[in-house]
Amino acid sequence: MCNDLTTAEASERVQRLLLDTTLSLARIKLFRSTNQKALEHGRPLLRSLFEDEAQKVLLSIHQDSLAMPSELATSPEVRQKVCRELADTMLRYSEVVTDAATLVFAHTLLDIHTTECLKILVDSDPLNWFHEVKGERVTLDNLHSVGADGVIRDEVRKYRNRLVKESITKRIEAIHRHCKPCTKHTISNEPYTYDADRLNAFDKKRHSIVHAAETSVKDFDLDSELFYLERTCIYLCLLVGEALSITWKFNRTLDNYFASIEKEGNS
Repeated sequence: MCNDLTTAEASERVQRLLLDTTLSLARIKLFRSTNQKALEHGRPLLRSLFEDEAQKVLLSIHQDSLAMPSELATSPEVRQKVCRELADTMLRYSEVVTDAATLVFAHTLLDIHTTECLKILVDSDPLNWFHEVKGERVTLDNLHSVGADGVIRDEVRKYRNRLVKESITKRIEAIHRHCKPCTKHTISNEPYTYDADRLNAFDKKRHSIVHAAETSVKDFDLDSELFYLERTCIYLCLLVGEALSITWKFNRTLDNYFASIEKEGNS
């Protein structure tokens, strides 16, 4: 049986989570902006590379005696035109794939962040989640071994482990049941309203990219969605922090963060 988190431990974990999430989101944005600028400034070189590779591919297809229009095999002019079109397609595809990857990375970050918020909340006071598991069956042997509170803690943590496999919005619903949510906040100097439908749409788009090989995110304002995701992460930390009466001390969290980085660098 695990021990409950102390207030100090919960405080450190929430603040470290918010810091880690902020830095991870910065890396995701940097990944996207760097790729966009590389494509923008390196377009002539990339087009040339893509055209050269397309030439090699087309010639190898001809040498392998696969079906190929005769003009592609015999006319350098026709082959060059096809290669140019293929190169342009690859440039457009590279831009689309960057945005698709950014969306998937951002969704993964929100997924991890939501799970960690839930775990901190549960592990700080498992007995407060009794009504979530009051219908579970337990054995007399287990009750005799660990007592009523121990059984509740065990069942709550089993419930927690099941819940983390549910959708992000299902997990946030559980957090809301224990955090007296206020749906309207001011985060990043702008009003924030929790919107489960918006997060579900984000998840649906992520699912179509990962499982249906869809790469287009043209129907998404990705900059706006990333900003909303960032504020959702902050919102969840504020909810958990308020529920656990956490005092925010980011300077200490930053000191611990840099100390861990230095330790990793020396190991």
